[in-house]
Amino acid sequence: MPQGRTLAFVIALTIVVLAGAAAAEGQLRLLFVISGGRSAADRLDHPADVALDAATGEIYIADTGNDRLLIVGSAGEFRAEIRVWEDLRRPIAVAVANNEIYLAGSASRRVGVLDMRGRVKERIDLDPGGGKGIAVGRMAAVDDRLYVIDRSADRVVVLHLLTRRVMTALGGRGSKDGQFTSLAGVAVAPDGAIYALDMMRASISVFDSNGSFIRRFGEAGGSFGQLALPTGLAVDAGGRTFVVDATRHTLLLYDTDGRFVREYGGLGKTPGWFYFPRNVQVDAKGRVYVVEPFLNRVQVLAIRP
Repeated sequence: MPQGRTLAFVIALTIVVLAGAAAAEGQLRLLFVISGGRSAADRLDHPADVALDAATGEIYIADTGNDRLLIVGSAGEFRAEIRVWEDLRRPIAVAVANNEIYLAGSASRRVGVLDMRGRVKERIDLDPGGGKGIAVGRMAAVDDRLYVIDRSADRVVVLHLLTRRVMTALGGRGSKDGQFTSLAGVAVAPDGAIYALDMMRASISVFDSNGSFIRRFGEAGGSFGQLALPTGLAVDAGGRTFVVDATRHTLLLYDTDGRFVREYGGLGKTPGWFYFPRNVQVDAKGRVYVVEPFLNRVQVLAIRP
């Protein structure tokens, strides 16, 4: 991919953790901000999602308002852009695995599969019933599986990437354990456990790798350590869970057992603070990527132990 000049701003800024007496135990350090592409005038427009290519370290941003995927290097330098058309326009979800890009637009009923040059290879129908497809939402790709949110049924559809066959579907609409009312995010832990975020119930449900419900965690509310309107989640290599809360403007951290550890940020537009964050991702190095559509940026941060 062509190299371009770096537009990310590398700022050695440290934000004190908002964790009461535990504040000294950890800090959030801003590494850089991604706000555009190949020139100063080429700005992100309401980005919705971010994905990471584990093989190259490249960052893929679903740049919704510009109808494209923006690709930058691990230090924030511009690499390339992929323009998208038809049902992949206004991209809202992206994942990368097995030398393929998986993409969904705001009106997608199928998952678009692109090669690494951005050429559309196929579109995959994830409707187990063979109907008119599903309302494709957030997705996560791990090894040979793609986990896709079906917004129309509040479930997670699991696709085998080699056979292109639907393996199973988790959840469904309802108020019981293992069901959802507004499914907003999905992530996979190192042990294969599947984490699914319910925005309206303000909770995270955990399933084993076979799809059996294990537990649910997260406390609803508008105070410290609580979830008011969670909109995205990620699980790091150590099994910790990160959740962004849009209306509390925070990033919350939970341990491997789902216990709240601390929260970061707060309402603000300067780097290091958050303004209606929509999604979060974590890479193999532990770097945290927070997507803020209304500020047209992705912040890249590191948590000090």
